[in-house]
Amino acid sequence: MLATHLTLSLQASALPKKISFQETIDRCVNQRVINSSLAVQLKKLMGLRNPLSHYRSVDDPESLSRRALESRAPAHVTLLGDATFAIGVAIDLLALPEFRFDK
Repeated sequence: MLATHLTLSLQASALPKKISFQETIDRCVNQRVINSSLAVQLKKLMGLRNPLSHYRSVDDPESLSRRALESRAPAHVTLLGDATFAIGVAIDLLALPEFRFDK
């Protein structure tokens, strides 16, 4: 969504065919589409998503199993916290003027 916004922006220089998440975030902060606080939240969200999307052994500190063990909470409680955070980030992003549907 952010990369598409950059593509449609009059301020944007041409985007590469495949842009990294970090580059997208950096460009959005530079163009003041998002602020640095939301950028930090989006990076944290990506850090939570990657271990769920790509295999991690239980020894990996980012794996859901490891995080649940270290917090001494059931995995579903850890996952609920992640999901709640993700929904909050999505709400913050979609509330920005660039992404609202006011009409």
